[in-house]
Amino acid sequence: MAQKQNSFEGQADGVTITAANSGAGSGDAWDVVNLDGSTVEGDTALAAHGLVSARLATGGTAGSPYLSWTSGVSATAVYSRAYIRTGSVPGSNLNLMRFLVGTTIVGTVRLNSSGKLAFLYSSGSLGGTSAADFPLSQWFRVEMDEVVSTTAGSMTVRCYFGNPDDTTATETLSISGVSTGSNGPVDRFRAGIISSAANTELSFDGVAWSDAGPIGPVAGLAAATPAPVVSTAALVRAATW
Repeated sequence: MAQKQNSFEGQADGVTITAANSGAGSGDAWDVVNLDGSTVEGDTALAAHGLVSARLATGGTAGSPYLSWTSGVSATAVYSRAYIRTGSVPGSNLNLMRFLVGTTIVGTVRLNSSGKLAFLYSSGSLGGTSAADFPLSQWFRVEMDEVVSTTAGSMTVRCYFGNPDDTTATETLSISGVSTGSNGPVDRFRAGIISSAANTELSFDGVAWSDAGPIGPVAGLAAATPAPVVSTAALVRAATW
């Protein structure tokens, strides 16, 4: 059994994440950080847990910045998790998480331009779409599981749109008895702005990939809490005491 995970806690604010600097303090280093002329950096302004997340952003020129593991897990049944935050609904469907067998795409999670989350099996067959909208400007968790087979494949996607650390999913999407386009094994996982897109920004935290079973919420790091807000009036009153 094998599992990889990365908390981004070892990343410095505003510093580009690379395969070389992505391990120490964060967990398992990424094998590939695809910049594609875009931004992939540590961010201390937003975090689902701990103090740091990864900020991925494109400018006016479309790009596809993403993080990828290409080693360490290789199985026909695989599991993944990511905490995701976006401030807006994408203008076009945006792929976020992906399983591959070599270069063959076998499973994908995406944000739709309708405000829903959807998943695709094989290279692009729609497996299901959430009834609820994904939340904006707050963290949510997505878990994607897949068993690859050209005759009896299956995928399950669990959406945690309320409390991102909940153990009960807001929605569970699934399909079974389908061809995923390959018999495996799945040996690559990507997270990020996998579709080429312009003027797009996403945050990722607590990313994991495993062959050991559903991963669940992050353990061992406290959920980030907003700094307390102190009103001007309170400061004035305090100054007169």
